[in-house]
Amino acid sequence: MISKRAHSGLLVPFIIFCALSAADAVNKGSLTFVIDDTMSMGGEIGQVREEVNIIFDKVLSSNASQIENFVLVTLNDPETVLRTVTKDPKEFKRAVDAIHLHSFGRPDCAEAAMAGINLALRSSMPHSFLYVFTDASANDYALYDQVTSLAHKMQSQIVFLLTGDCGDRSTPEYQVYHKVAEATSGQVFNMGKNELKDILKYIEESITGIGSKIVDTKFEPGYGKNLTYTVDSHTGDILVAITGDEPKIGNAIGPSGSRPYTEHIVSKKKEMAVAKVTGAMPGEHVVPVGSKSETHAVVRVKSSIDFQLGFSVSPPKSSKDIVTRPAPKGNVHMGVKVLGTGVKLETVKILGMKGEVIEELKLELVDEKTQFYRTPSFSPPSTMFSVTINGYDINTKSPVTRKSPTPISRQDLSTEEKVETAPVVTIDGDSSITLYDDDPLELTCKVHAYPEPDIKWVDKESGNAILAETNIFELPYDYISILKIDKATKNATYECKANNRNGNDVKGVEVMAKRRFYFYIIESPKDIRIEYAKEGKLVCKVYAYPSATINWYKDAKPLSSSSRIEISKDQTVVTLKDMQPGMEGKFMCEARNDKERKVFYSNVEIFGVEKPVIDKTINEIRVTEKTNGELSCRILKGIPKPTIVWSFLGSGTKMYLKQTGETIQLKNAHRGQSGLYTCTAKNVLGSDNHNTELIVEYPPRIKSDVKEMKILDGDIAKLPCDVDGVPAPTVYWTFNGINVTSTWRTQITTDYSLIIKTTVADTGHYVCHADNKIGKDERKIILKIHQKPVIDKSVAEIRVREKSYGKLSCRILKGIPKPTIIWSFRGSGTKKYLKQTGETIQLKKAHRGQSGLYTCTAKNVEGSDTHNTELIVEYRPRIKRGVKVMKIVDGDKAKLTCDVDGVPAPTVYWTFNGIEVTNTWKTEITTDYNLIIKTTLRDTGNYVCHAKNKLGKDERKVFLQVYIPVTIVEPKSNMVETMVGKGKVLSCTAMGYPEPDIKWTFHKTFDAPGTSVPGASKVVTSVT
Repeated sequence: MISKRAHSGLLVPFIIFCALSAADAVNKGSLTFVIDDTMSMGGEIGQVREEVNIIFDKVLSSNASQIENFVLVTLNDPETVLRTVTKDPKEFKRAVDAIHLHSFGRPDCAEAAMAGINLALRSSMPHSFLYVFTDASANDYALYDQVTSLAHKMQSQIVFLLTGDCGDRSTPEYQVYHKVAEATSGQVFNMGKNELKDILKYIEESITGIGSKIVDTKFEPGYGKNLTYTVDSHTGDILVAITGDEPKIGNAIGPSGSRPYTEHIVSKKKEMAVAKVTGAMPGEHVVPVGSKSETHAVVRVKSSIDFQLGFSVSPPKSSKDIVTRPAPKGNVHMGVKVLGTGVKLETVKILGMKGEVIEELKLELVDEKTQFYRTPSFSPPSTMFSVTINGYDINTKSPVTRKSPTPISRQDLSTEEKVETAPVVTIDGDSSITLYDDDPLELTCKVHAYPEPDIKWVDKESGNAILAETNIFELPYDYISILKIDKATKNATYECKANNRNGNDVKGVEVMAKRRFYFYIIESPKDIRIEYAKEGKLVCKVYAYPSATINWYKDAKPLSSSSRIEISKDQTVVTLKDMQPGMEGKFMCEARNDKERKVFYSNVEIFGVEKPVIDKTINEIRVTEKTNGELSCRILKGIPKPTIVWSFLGSGTKMYLKQTGETIQLKNAHRGQSGLYTCTAKNVLGSDNHNTELIVEYPPRIKSDVKEMKILDGDIAKLPCDVDGVPAPTVYWTFNGINVTSTWRTQITTDYSLIIKTTVADTGHYVCHADNKIGKDERKIILKIHQKPVIDKSVAEIRVREKSYGKLSCRILKGIPKPTIIWSFRGSGTKKYLKQTGETIQLKKAHRGQSGLYTCTAKNVEGSDTHNTELIVEYRPRIKRGVKVMKIVDGDKAKLTCDVDGVPAPTVYWTFNGIEVTNTWKTEITTDYNLIIKTTLRDTGNYVCHAKNKLGKDERKVFLQVYIPVTIVEPKSNMVETMVGKGKVLSCTAMGYPEPDIKWTFHKTFDAPGTSVPGASKVVTSVT
């Protein structure tokens, strides 16, 4: 077999948008591999084995995948074998692993590729994706018509992955691949044998969503050609695959210069390149493409919506009534079902294979629930064509266009494999139908048979044949016969009979024709006016099947006969006799049977009588107290003459009056008669009433209660003014004879109370004045503003030098009435009250015993205030005297005290031999001014504690003697032996600081015999 270094001279961009929505918007199909298993394909099969798990993972993880199952077919020459049809990834991989390479030793290169594809199509589901792997041409290219016819019937797409071409791409054996790909919306990819793994990445991307081709075009050789396509809101990611001589894909550019992400999946290959574009915005996009050869571009989209389309000779009602190809001849209807939501369809366009528009047809929505549309009857082209479905997004109104999954051709019996089949008859719909006797009847009978059967409809009772329309549904086996009857006038059973040389079959439909219900209105009641004491009629007549009953109602209540109302026996006429008030109203006729109900209304009015009407021009009457007045109830209309009733509402109590005339006389009126008087006039037709407000006017009167008011400064004072008077008096306030106006501090309320945000200045005489046209009154109130005591607290401490003059102050800032003052003193832990009661305490010769806390308390009836003043009597420092010399053993701690008193607190420090002592590792000055020393011999010397403040200073001197105790180191023994008469030297060595003074004693006296040696020893000249 001749290997091929493929070069198609063709660049094919292939673009797919990834699916966006749920799986219910997907036409499910098979993923089918058709693999050449001849010996030369070993490397390619190995690459398929390596990638098959990834392909399965892609399919199974995608919610929008169109793959329902997996099919594997192998081919060579002459064998084609169906290896597996499965949903199990492991089973499919096992079948791929089990492929055995064949070597037949044939001299020719071509294989039985078309036969393998034919077997794969018949083994796969509709809407499948077939991928053909081979390095050879097709020696059975004559099967092209059969393969494309079957692919159109299945609406399946076929893609060729070619790693060889038998050395010549111009032969019909090779060209058939391009013809099949074009006829099925597929592609042809030529590649090197080691490049198959790269194109398998393209397959992984292309099978994970709903695909639809939207562009198929060609460009002249060269780079930078703009491939344009339109994205709508129902599309997603984009896959671009190209083939050609050194093809290249640029980065996509979207609307307004947007830059969706372009991922180059396969690049830098001799004859193919693949890129995926993600994040594309709706609108027109441009992808620069090109190669050294002619460029063929195919664009597909993956979408959240899909369409199921088909054809029917008769107008289809649902997707069950259509097949994928139109009948061989004659007119058809196209049906389109929307899979998905959010789209409204408008038209379909019939396109030639070069993209030219042959015809555009409007779509009619037949079933809104299932979103099924259909076209009018039209004649499809006799040659291959494609269809675009056009509509718009319901929300955005932007256009949405999709293309048929494959080109379409009319059914062709010559391309079909045919099996002798006896007729099988199926009735479309129920086997029993009930309808009205004048309704049209349409029955559909489908027959599956070969050869074409003889189909006829027969009235079973009479045996008579009935003319019907019979058409091909789908070749070679399916036919449809439609029986149409203008009016179903009787009960009958209609049978569909079919027979051919292989047998016959019959199915019947029982038709029940029932009488149609009707309900006709002969006469309905109308609105009428009846003169008083005269007669009127209401008529309600109905012609209906089943017969209707009639019921009458008045004002929504059932109506029955009475002395003045007569209802006819058949209930059709109501006679109103001797028309009286109260007989008018809203009458209703109800006509009903068990199928329908209708109601009719009649407004009946009476005339020749008058309802009472009262003159309502006067609504208010004013009378001055203790004078006379009159209330009137003048009747303008009323037949018969109305009776009059008076009622009175005053102070919340209603009472009826004995007066019955049109006037009420008021003599010596008093304020208790003020109120609402209601006059009611009645006759048989109805009543009228009128309200008149009587207002008895009198001079103002202010209620007198509090004459004096005391209130705390800053509080709100409310001075009441309870005024009564008619008409409402003019009320105002004066303060010390001056009118009070509303300010931020004063406000006169709606009940005439005066509200004051008080200050001391508001103390004075207030008067509430009330005037009306009848008279006037006033009320006086004295307002006294009190204050709680407030002491000046600006001075909290006073300092006075001992034996000098000073003064403590308790200055009262506020306080009404004037506060009393109490002084108290706390010093050295003892509190006592002082006899002083004024605002000051005089200190003539201050002494330190007077230092302490002085508290001034000011009190009046409103409360009290206190203030504390600290008195500090200042005096010079004084250091308590102590030892003048302190001795301490070397290494011990010495504590030199400095007990200081003085106000203000003195500054204290120590000196040693005239030099100031500071805190070190061996010296510490404590908070009470004591000096702690870790002593050495060098610390011996004069120490002075110094204390000073602004009034003077003091000091205390201490001599510190650091010593080492005396220790005698020789003699070591307390006894010395010597000979009588001989001399002996006695030694005495001592240690200590200051240096010890050494003396010898003899018999407890210091007069020892011998010669003394200064500092150490004693020489004894003789011993006796």
